[in-house]
Amino acid sequence: MPALTNSRQEIFTQNWFKGETKEQSAILAGYAPKWADSIGSRLSGNVKVLARYNELQAKVDKALVMDYEERQRILTEIGRGKMSDFVTVGADGATFDIGLESLNSRAVAQAGSRTFFNKDGDSGAVLTKVRLHNPINAIAELNKMDHVYEADRTLVEDNRVTNIFVIDNETKDLISKVKDRTCKLIEGGLTDAV
Repeated sequence: MPALTNSRQEIFTQNWFKGETKEQSAILAGYAPKWADSIGSRLSGNVKVLARYNELQAKVDKALVMDYEERQRILTEIGRGKMSDFVTVGADGATFDIGLESLNSRAVAQAGSRTFFNKDGDSGAVLTKVRLHNPINAIAELNKMDHVYEADRTLVEDNRVTNIFVIDNETKDLISKVKDRTCKLIEGGLTDAV
């Protein structure tokens, strides 16, 4: 649904949606403050205004939920993450650079550091711990999303027919007995066939 054709109703709906009171939304839309309370109540029950309000709410809800492609990107980032993405080696040793702009930063499950001091109170060493998410789990989730584990459900119909042509009655009787026994075997098991 596009924006409401009545611009004051659209402004009311937008402000109401943003969290303003109905009365304040009516005032911001240009209605007289004297009548804003009653106009706000009336507009909030208007079918078009409610439809527009619900549409705005649906857009927000949709934006809050990850879609298929976003979930794939996140799981791929976790699956590709490796410790070398976060380590910078320089002349004075290695440092960890973990931030939102880091390559595959969603792969980081936990990070922390601790500074150890020597006897004089000077910092002696910094211990940094970084734990990454398990990439195998991310790969398994991606496989589930792509239905890799599901069995192929192709139905095979076999409509083969065997025709036996006989030239005498004795052979015809023998074939009939074999047919009867076979049908009984298939239908009732071994005990019925004897």
